[in-house]
Amino acid sequence: MALARVLAILVDALRYDQVNPYDTPFIHEIAEHGSKSRLKPILGYSDAIRATIFTGAYPDKHGYWMSYCYSPKSSPFRAMRWLTFLDQIPSDFIRRGFKFVLSCTVVNLVGKLRGYPNLHLHNMPFRILDRFDMTLRRSMIEPHPFPGYPTIFDELRARGVKFAYLDSSKLRGRLLRQVQELDNDLGFAFVYLHYIDESAHWSGINSPRFKESLRRVDAIVRSIVLILKRKFGESLDVVLFSDHGMAEETRTINLDWLTRMDGFGKDFVLCLDATMVRIWYERPGLRSGLRRLILRTGNCRLLSENDRKQLGIAFGDRTYGDDIFLFDEGQIIFPNFHSYIRPKAMHAYNPEGRTQYGVFILSGYPDSKQIKAETVELVDIGPTLLALLGLSVPRTFEGQPLQSNYWAKSSYQQPSD
Repeated sequence: MALARVLAILVDALRYDQVNPYDTPFIHEIAEHGSKSRLKPILGYSDAIRATIFTGAYPDKHGYWMSYCYSPKSSPFRAMRWLTFLDQIPSDFIRRGFKFVLSCTVVNLVGKLRGYPNLHLHNMPFRILDRFDMTLRRSMIEPHPFPGYPTIFDELRARGVKFAYLDSSKLRGRLLRQVQELDNDLGFAFVYLHYIDESAHWSGINSPRFKESLRRVDAIVRSIVLILKRKFGESLDVVLFSDHGMAEETRTINLDWLTRMDGFGKDFVLCLDATMVRIWYERPGLRSGLRRLILRTGNCRLLSENDRKQLGIAFGDRTYGDDIFLFDEGQIIFPNFHSYIRPKAMHAYNPEGRTQYGVFILSGYPDSKQIKAETVELVDIGPTLLALLGLSVPRTFEGQPLQSNYWAKSSYQQPSD
């Protein structure tokens, strides 16, 4: 049997409605020759979405939701308590500058000495840093990063399928050269393109720069597909998808006053994410008062336990927050604990929000037009990629391959242990 060839392209932040003949003509063309579906994201940022795609399971199964988690006993930041005086600098801009420089120098060195490939301060106040640890200490592409939940890359290694993972945010101007240099015996290539997401955050989705980034990414996708079709032949299966959509800023919310309240860092700890507020209560009596204060800001809601279960983030412990407040589409918290500059557009809102849907495109193989899924779930991507390669799907994967007559003709196997 001929070696299956699959190219997967993850275009960060490409919205379903942005695949059209004007903004993305080549991507639109491959969708016209195959199938195009809406892609429903999860509640979470891009790294949590990638973990869900790679494992075919939701965050409360594979365990990864945010880049850092509440873990005072294992925190690598305890030695930095002496830097709390920097929290008193009145200018948030200057504080962020200090943290950026420290993250690139001292913190990075401390991380390497303690076994962290990447250790970063983000924009968190120093007085609460020692409550947190990095959730994942190695790349999601490395072997078995999520205990008990194999990734698609683990399955490829186990089955002897040669693969490559290319990340445009790391390769920058060398991406297409790396694509050209891929080995001829490769079975699977995964390419991650970050440009649209970066442009949306910095400039907003209504800006000329954003429109330019759409056209630029479309040209890059065209080059990647043509290079690999010349290398592997017209039988190359192309799967192109995004991870989420993007909402233009309608209101900026400054909640920095919460970090100046009496008891912050002692009686309660909170994280200001760009679209969420997460709180850990060290003194339970504060809960009702803090809830009222945050809900009074408007345009947000407190996620119930049932909400968390439906969203796949019901972890059953305090790892990611005792309370989680989710803001409405377009509401952006800034200053927040992630961003060094004010975002002009954001994601990680209600996954069913109008602007949050991504896109999923299948093209290149027989019967691809028979895929009629109106909406694809993130957990279905991994099983579909494995099925295209003729590989069985682990039972830990919660999704299913998208159905087509093609699977009956391929060597696709039933789920395995």
